[in-house]
Amino acid sequence: MPYNNKREPGAAAFAARPAQKPAARPAPRQVRSSRNTTAVSGAPGAVVFRKGGAKYNILSRQSIGRGGEGGIYPIENDRSLCCKLFKKRLTSAQAERLSDVIEKFRQIRRETPELEKYICPPEELVYDYDKTVGYLMRYVRGRPLSFYTSFEANLLEAYSRKDQLLLCEQTAYVVGMLHRAGVVIGDLDPSNIIVRSDGSIAFVDLNGAGFSLGNKSYEATALHSAMISPERIAARGSALTRYDDLWALQTIIFKLLLPSFEPYNYKNCKEVEEDILEGNYHFYDEKLVVSDVAAALYNALPIRLKLYFMHCFHRDGDYFRPEKRPDGYNVYRILHKCRETLTQKKG
Repeated sequence: MPYNNKREPGAAAFAARPAQKPAARPAPRQVRSSRNTTAVSGAPGAVVFRKGGAKYNILSRQSIGRGGEGGIYPIENDRSLCCKLFKKRLTSAQAERLSDVIEKFRQIRRETPELEKYICPPEELVYDYDKTVGYLMRYVRGRPLSFYTSFEANLLEAYSRKDQLLLCEQTAYVVGMLHRAGVVIGDLDPSNIIVRSDGSIAFVDLNGAGFSLGNKSYEATALHSAMISPERIAARGSALTRYDDLWALQTIIFKLLLPSFEPYNYKNCKEVEEDILEGNYHFYDEKLVVSDVAAALYNALPIRLKLYFMHCFHRDGDYFRPEKRPDGYNVYRILHKCRETLTQKKG
């Protein structure tokens, strides 16, 4: 990336967080070797193994995050790692897919070392003696990006427009790099992106990505309902593509720049999908925006970003042609130019 996060002016904003009392560390309950034993995420503690016999004590009372597939937990005997435990043991086909996910991202990290900082994919499978139950990945400490798309972000005193643009830039950059590597992210959701204290980001929970490896191809397996594209609403169940990622990307950028607001009718959730299908982008006309706060925030955006959002969300032009959506690199360039201009004005 053409900038160094360590020198970014927004680093203090991301580091400024209230002190939290450290959680108590429960003693892990070690599981004896048994064919009927499993690492259940609700247990006080559990033990899983990786190939070669290394043992990991899972602190399952200290959940880092939970989702539909399972939970993510710290490891008592290696705090640099965390473990995602699935609710159910994986079938052989699911375990093979996950193994290929690991191999694909190892290949990407070898070929694109500049991505190393920005992705935390599955690194190794873990077992409960006879079945795959999850995987290891690096433990990234920070806030989820979803915090910065919520109303709470408006309350951060040190959080500026340049900080917002920095998060947007990095997100677009990583999406562009992963697409270039042949990966469809699928579950591109702010809760799956962690913001470190220095303002840098890391994509996590990438086990549902779509990709090709050798003669095998896998479709992306997840899509957050809040990030659904118009073509996916019209054709539910069809395979996700990188254009779905680009739709999610432009939605995330909008929410980062206008925290707590949506590009479509956020007042009546039942009408959101209808608005997306028809391209009823309320912000193209100030009279249609139901919130004075939202209108003020939108009007304060650089004209370059307003034009970008108009292209993305309004039914005129190429709205119904997904292949015309700006890719990650083009979005990155738009955002970087906006941040450079803002810096020059204040300088």
